[in-house]
Amino acid sequence: MAVTETANYPPITHGDPAPGSAGSTASGPERENRDREPDNLHSAITLSNRLRWLWHGFLTYFTPPSIFTDQPASLEDLATYAYEGGWTRRENGIVRGAGIWWYRLVGLPKTVANRYGEWIWQRPGRAIPVLLLTKLLASTSPGSWLVERVIKPVAHVIAWVLL
Repeated sequence: MAVTETANYPPITHGDPAPGSAGSTASGPERENRDREPDNLHSAITLSNRLRWLWHGFLTYFTPPSIFTDQPASLEDLATYAYEGGWTRRENGIVRGAGIWWYRLVGLPKTVANRYGEWIWQRPGRAIPVLLLTKLLASTSPGSWLVERVIKPVAHVIAWVLL
């Protein structure tokens, strides 16, 4: 019984012996036909396995982490994933470059902002002073100008796009 392994796919077992192995005694045209049969079978099984593998990858990719047991990735882990991760096979090119720029322009700033936000809201001793300082700044004329001219329009655009 021959076992064929493909990169990142589970092994595929065929009922016929591998060509050239001790169990393969055919020669000439008969051997050529026999050699083609496992390849055709291999292609059909590989397609099925690939579809299952893609579906599993899709589900894994869109399943959120368990917030009680999984540690969030560090910024170094995120950078390594952008530059070297298995989300694309190529080490360079348009897709990899787009992923790196996404990390630089969106992933890194959002992660840093969210981590500091988490840090602030985890303790009332941090959150209350931040809220009081925000209220104080919003009550001043530069703070109210910032709220009216920058924060509200940005919040409206974000709400319009996302909702």
